[in-house]
Amino acid sequence: MYADSTKVLEIISSVKKNHAPDKRTAIFTVDADFTKSTPLLSGETNIPDALEELRSKLKDANIASDFAIEVLPQKNLGENTMAVVCISVANHRTDPKHSAEMATQSLMGTVVKVWKKRGEWYLVQTPDNYLGWVDDDGIQLMNQSQIRDWLASERVIVTVPYALLRSDASEKSPVISDLTAGNLLRKIGMKGDYYHLRTPDGREGYLSVSNSASFTDWVNGTELNGENILNSAAEFMGYPYLWGGTSTKGVDCSGFTKSVYFMNGLITPRDASQQVYSGILVDTKDGFSKLEPGDLLFFGFKETDTTRERITHVGIYIGNDEFIHSSGKVKINSLNKTKPNFSPFRFNTFIRAKRFFINPEANGLTFIKNSPAYFLKENLPQ
Repeated sequence: MYADSTKVLEIISSVKKNHAPDKRTAIFTVDADFTKSTPLLSGETNIPDALEELRSKLKDANIASDFAIEVLPQKNLGENTMAVVCISVANHRTDPKHSAEMATQSLMGTVVKVWKKRGEWYLVQTPDNYLGWVDDDGIQLMNQSQIRDWLASERVIVTVPYALLRSDASEKSPVISDLTAGNLLRKIGMKGDYYHLRTPDGREGYLSVSNSASFTDWVNGTELNGENILNSAAEFMGYPYLWGGTSTKGVDCSGFTKSVYFMNGLITPRDASQQVYSGILVDTKDGFSKLEPGDLLFFGFKETDTTRERITHVGIYIGNDEFIHSSGKVKINSLNKTKPNFSPFRFNTFIRAKRFFINPEANGLTFIKNSPAYFLKENLPQ
């Protein structure tokens, strides 16, 4: 039995804290076996620098170790270490099975990184860095050359909540696929008032131009401001709450805010507890008078002597003390005690507000037009 097991575990913990403090966005799973004279470290990571730091720290501590840590992506994936979502909305789960919790969703045309395979499931990572398992019908595996071709292609974005891709340029022709707002398809040509399109997995069909737009033109035409954010938010009114949902098929609280900002050209972190670390802090010490429409309001539980702060909910400020959020359904509540839609629970659990639409890229956010997950850049998503 190795004597200094505590030191080894401390080093593993410190490396994990440095490189993968949030298991939702990074992989560093390392176990230590101390049954022999030399500890055996096994596991996996998608961060090569983390493994190098682990080796270095153990060496500096004069601890000889054996390593069986796999650096992802898995070798059996071959060159297909990326993929494009090929159905309208792909469900990402916390474990590789349909009965597992839904962690998030991604939309057709989204480029994801692929880290490993288990059975018919793939562990993928979205442009907002969220990890989850997707079944093989939800994505089209691609190599880097194919991804570059996809990113360089002329694409069309769906701009209405729901639409149908049909086999011909007629509303009476058979359905090829359902579509939702934010879906991306490759443009093949035109037929009257219809785009001729191809899905990432090669299915071809037609979509009315009234339900869509050139992706490049749409991105370049987006203007991130409070008015546009509220207009997009209003389009979700009455939609059902769905845990893990980030689409017009249903949204959770942060999936709602993420989707609204995405339809205004901005990629945000996935969860409320992640979104709260981006943007500019708005002063709410003396009330809500300094808030502007489009600001994000964060709710949860404040730090105490024995517990950490916990952010559990997020909504979008409208004005006049009202906010729109997904809770049961997308609805509007007030922070004003005199209003009929006042929410005592949200008022009592309000934590802080952040502004995302001022200098977003200087405050932890990314415009779609600047993301290598949506447009061909010098480097592919890393």
